[in-house]
Order: sequence, then C-alpha cells, then structure tokens
Amino acid sequence: MRGGLFQPPVNVRELEDRYELHLAAPGRSKQDFQLKVQGNVLAITGQGQQESDIAQASNWSLQEFRTAAFERQFQLNEKIDADAITANYVDGVLIVTMPKFANAHTPARDVFVA
Repeated sequence: MRGGLFQPPVNVRELEDRYELHLAAPGRSKQDFQLKVQGNVLAITGQGQQESDIAQASNWSLQEFRTAAFERQFQLNEKIDADAITANYVDGVLIVTMPKFANAHTPARDVFVA
C-alpha cells in the first residue's frame, strides 16, 4: 500500500488438534520469513523489496500484490503449544501450524437459558 503499512492477508482456521494460519505472500522465498514466539505473541516478519525498486526493475502495467517488507503479530491462546509451532512456504502461502496441547480439547456443552 502506498503511504501505509503493507499487511498481507491472513486466514486462520481451527481444527481439532491444531490451528493453521495461512498468510498470502506470493513472489517470495522461504528465506524471506522470520517467525518468533515471545510470551504469547507470534510475530511474522517478511523481508521484501521497496516499491520504488520494484517499479524500476519491472515493466508491470498493473501490480496488485506486494513484495514489500511487513510484520504481523498474533495473540496465541492457552491451547497452543508454542514450542511445537512449525511453518512451511508452499505456492505463495506461508502456512503456520500451531498444535494444541493434548488436553486442550474442550467438548461442546449445552447452556441453560434462565
């Protein structure tokens, strides 16, 4: 984004045994990413080219995805085993797998309305 911070879009889904975070980041390599867990916060940093460098190095008529640097932070809940978080970069998407602790499953229950 011009004049603002670039934030790649993210999808998060909860599965029975884990959460998966999918961050759309086309045009990069796995070496462009750094993930860090500090306390209960996951920070994802992506290295990239400056927009001026991209414009000078290409003849794009339209450019809708960015390869600019970014940082995103995510609050981790108490169900996540932060020591077991893994990440893979596949087909332009960074996939972060956040396993749940074995005893983190909370069964559904009915709630009485008074």
